Amino acid sequence: MLKSSFLFVALGAIVALGSACDAPAEGEGEGEGEGEGEGEGEGEGEGEGEGEGEGEGEGEGEGEGEGEGEGEGEGEGEGEGEGEGEGEGEPPLAAGTCADPRVLTAGIASVGTTTAAPGLTEGSCGTSGDGGGELVYTYTTTTNSNLRIRNSVNFAGGVDAVVFVRTACEDDTTEEDCDDGGATDSIDLTDVAAATTLFIYVDTFETGSDGAFSLQVDEFPRVGSGLACVPGFSVCTTAGESCVGLPGAETCAVPTDLAANAACNALDTANVCDGAAGLVCDAATCQLYDIDFACAASTDLLPGRNVVRVDQLTASAVDCGGGGAGVEFIGSYLMTRDADLIVTAVGLDVVLSARTICTDVTSDAGVCSDAQTNIRMGSFTAAQEVFIVADPFSATAEGFFDLTIAERAIIAEDGDCIPGSLTDVCAAGLSCLGVPGAETCTTVTTLASGGACTVGDTANICPALTACNGAPSLCNPVASAFACDAGQTLVEIAGAGVPLAIPDNNATGASSVATVVDAGTVVRVVVGIDNIVHTFDGDLDISLTGPNGTSVDLSSDNGGSGDNYTSTILDDVCIGVGGRITAGSAPFTNCFAPEGSLATLAGQAAAGAWTLRVADDAGGDLGTLNAWRIGLCVQ
Repeated sequence: MLKSSFLFVALGAIVALGSACDAPAEGEGEGEGEGEGEGEGEGEGEGEGEGEGEGEGEGEGEGEGEGEGEGEGEGEGEGEGEGEGEGEGEPPLAAGTCADPRVLTAGIASVGTTTAAPGLTEGSCGTSGDGGGELVYTYTTTTNSNLRIRNSVNFAGGVDAVVFVRTACEDDTTEEDCDDGGATDSIDLTDVAAATTLFIYVDTFETGSDGAFSLQVDEFPRVGSGLACVPGFSVCTTAGESCVGLPGAETCAVPTDLAANAACNALDTANVCDGAAGLVCDAATCQLYDIDFACAASTDLLPGRNVVRVDQLTASAVDCGGGGAGVEFIGSYLMTRDADLIVTAVGLDVVLSARTICTDVTSDAGVCSDAQTNIRMGSFTAAQEVFIVADPFSATAEGFFDLTIAERAIIAEDGDCIPGSLTDVCAAGLSCLGVPGAETCTTVTTLASGGACTVGDTANICPALTACNGAPSLCNPVASAFACDAGQTLVEIAGAGVPLAIPDNNATGASSVATVVDAGTVVRVVVGIDNIVHTFDGDLDISLTGPNGTSVDLSSDNGGSGDNYTSTILDDVCIGVGGRITAGSAPFTNCFAPEGSLATLAGQAAAGAWTLRVADDAGGDLGTLNAWRIGLCVQ
């Protein structure tokens, strides 16, 4: 799941409200008597008429007004009058159904909530259904264009939901696309005709999972020759043209093939060396590609983004991750400092490796990866030349792709650091820990129960079954958070083998076992996550597996860009305390209901291995499982 930013407004904010305005009003009324009276209308005003009574006017809102008039006679009469007044009001918010959808405006993020919304249908992706709430939005295109519908349903504190699009609101066969990727994903629709009306659903997964979300539609019109465009999304209207040029300055144009020895810019997609002739842009000149040339060039790659090309010219020598069939790209990079080398490839499916001797396949740095994103190729020294090898999976694959190079410095023990930094990291065996704002590269120290502590200090943590609180702050017992009913016995066990490093972008993750030896049958399960140190909690998937093999999803991809889990209790009964964990925010210091139900673990024998697994499902962030515990009510 990608990570991208939105401008979010407060939970429960209203979408597309009308603004207050001033308007004249006319009204008719019937009544008795003469003089002053009260009626429905807006503002204050004066008028003349016959009679006195209630009147309705054109305008917004409800309020009370005063008026003066002259009348004749007694009894019932009718009169007309005009007046001017000022006031404030809001039109009723659309219900968010097919009959009354809410309207989206291009380029404007709209925030809403599915609380108490009807659940009537579901999309083709994810596991949304009729149990959860849903809202319907509508958008009508202004031109023949491409559309990007960005959803941020899983931002910190937001609801877990899917978004899907139809051309006929109640007809599921007209679905155009469906997305359950969360906060940073989007739905892209290409070449949508002008005046097309789309119906966009936000549908939560289950009853009780309702909450806030944000939607935004961006419209990219078809672009004429020579006009600015967005690569991969804008539609150039002139035949043969595409969106090309230097990054950030692309226009619709016909790409030009450059001849051998012509001046070139590797980033310029409008003027490219003729790949059919075997030419690549190196040292600002179009030159014939071959392995000897690639190995001899020591300045092929620069820090940041490099646009490179794979051509069918060179035998392959990389075979990890299913690669090896395709023809490889080889480029060299000169290190500017002692650091880790981080490489990302985008645009072509390749495996990546690094060599210190270009022509020697045995000189690789020990890393060969097909993950393609934020790959640590190894640690190298300043001025060392490193050869990056990108090898496609297919024997016929060729073309341009982006190769991004970054250096990540290694910080020694006790050196200052920034949690979550991708450019500077702690040396092996160390983590960036400490009081917020004063972190250093160090290891975790477990304090004594009852000992002094500092709230928020991730380097010096309280032991399992305690938490840092009170005045002065001490590691005080928190076992009382777990309580069992009469006739049941509380069994509370801390997870073993911690601290455990949580590997980056690795589905296996880190697992810690709490071994229970007590006999009896489980009636209730509670989990305490005393301390997980991890940047960008939205990467984490946490689950618990009982001795009989049944697993429960405790928390998956929650917390967005927030950090850590601290003194977190997960218990089904806490739906009325902190709510569901999906609605919480890092560091989740409260009692929450987990994503799955812990009740599914009841009924099995208590004795055996209870396993907590913490996995990171995206690149770029690291962390450590430091302490957790399980509480079982047994009878």
